[in-house]
Order: sequence, then C-alpha cells, then structure tokens
Amino acid sequence: MVQRPPPSLVDFTRRLLQYEMERANDPGDLADGFRRVCHALHDRQAALIGTAGFDALFARAHILAARDHPILAATAVSPRGDCSVSPLPAVPAVDAQEGLDALATLLAHLIWLLVAFIGGTLGLGTVCELWPEVPFERPDADPEVEQ
Repeated sequence: MVQRPPPSLVDFTRRLLQYEMERANDPGDLADGFRRVCHALHDRQAALIGTAGFDALFARAHILAARDHPILAATAVSPRGDCSVSPLPAVPAVDAQEGLDALATLLAHLIWLLVAFIGGTLGLGTVCELWPEVPFERPDADPEVEQ
C-alpha cells in the first residue's frame, strides 16, 4: 500500500512550484507553475509508463491530495495527458498559501506514486535530473516501496 508522501517530498514540491512560478512570465501564476512541473514529469515519465499510465497516477494523486485539501475536491483532472486540473484553485478566491499547499501535495502524491510503481531510482532520480537547482533531500521510502 502506498502511504502519504513524506513531509520532505511535500516541502520539495512546494519549493519546486515556487521555483517554476518565479521562472514564468507571471511570477504569481500558480497554475502556470503547476503545469510546468507536471508537464516536465509527464514528458519524462510517459516514456516509461505511457500517457495512460501517467494519467491514471495523476488522477489517483488528485484523489489522495483532495483528502487533505478540500479545495481540490471541487476540481476535476483531465484524462488527456495535459496535467489539467480544472478549475484550478483561484488564488484570490482561496488563500494563496492554501492553493500552493494543495497543488504541492498533489505533485508530491504523484511523485510518490511514481516511486511505488517504478522505484525510487527512476521516480526520484528523474526529479533530481529535471530540477538540479532546487535542493532535494531524498526521503526514506516506505519499506513496502522499492528504492
């Protein structure tokens, strides 16, 4: 059974979203930062697990993250491989930190599910390769999840 992602992974995905938001044309655009991270993960992992596999993990991560962040319960994910969550939590309507935390948790669940299905070397190694400039402390995996 895949458990919740470790706090260090959630912290990393929060910093990763902030990093990608800063790199975007509109530094406050949470939706754009989220899409940039998710598309990069999709582009790298779809070769291993296919677009349908990635979409299934993304949908499952959405369900798991919505348990901790009710604002995600009112959203839907797209089954088209485009990392779409609609409507994304609108920052003015939702506290900006709450929106960031919700999407960071969604990404953390997605990465942790990748670790469960393809292992830590491929799942977490990809993250380190894609964003070497964002400090990342590899979490200890659950004993049931192969590293």
